[in-house]
Amino acid sequence: MTIDDGDLQNVYQRATRRAGSECPTEESLMKAATNKLSSKERDAVAQHVANCSDCARDFRIARSLAPWAAEASKNAREEERNLSPLAIALTVAIAVSIPLIVWMVLARTGASRTIDRLYAEIARREQEIRALRTTSLAMRTRLDQQLTPELSMPIVDLDADNAPALGFPAPGVKTIEVPRTTRSITLIMHLPFPHARSLELRDDEEQLLWRADAPQTDSGSITVTLPRELVPPGDYVLRATNASGHADFKFRTK
Repeated sequence: MTIDDGDLQNVYQRATRRAGSECPTEESLMKAATNKLSSKERDAVAQHVANCSDCARDFRIARSLAPWAAEASKNAREEERNLSPLAIALTVAIAVSIPLIVWMVLARTGASRTIDRLYAEIARREQEIRALRTTSLAMRTRLDQQLTPELSMPIVDLDADNAPALGFPAPGVKTIEVPRTTRSITLIMHLPFPHARSLELRDDEEQLLWRADAPQTDSGSITVTLPRELVPPGDYVLRATNASGHADFKFRTK
């Protein structure tokens, strides 16, 4: 089998492929290509390039770019010598002012956002304080009302609407005039049976407004005090239920 130059080159490249961290940096290869290394550093780079195909390729590229880099450096030095002191000062001022301006804009933007967040937090806290004051005032008013004795509170006797079925005369719907200053009304329910198991308050659409277990009493009547807010003007029914059925006590508030 005959081995040509291409085969030898492939074998060399595979055998001397870059090892990683042992290779010199691109800067060192560029300095070696432009003769800017000390003799000791140059010998170390040369020894490595002789055994590393990747670095040898990079070194050849750096050598080919060396004349162009030298020419560019020369032109840059000539342009720098031709610059006037004013142009140099202006260039330096621009180079310094651009980052400063960017920093000032960012700082001002950040401060503006911080101020906006603080204003929003202050507004939220003020809203919470107003809500707490309103709630506190309402609770104080309610407490004062509870501690104030009520005068002329309506106390009404109610008989069951379905009393005829139980052997009692029909009572009809009881109308209750509720004064504006009254906070509650008291209803005395005369049961058509000895005891009740539960009590319910419903409106004229049979919507349940309140329910509770009935107190055990031997008098045959139950007294219920309803807050005015629970029974605004309208028609209502108090329903007493026991094991055998129920009795409805209808009334109307005005």
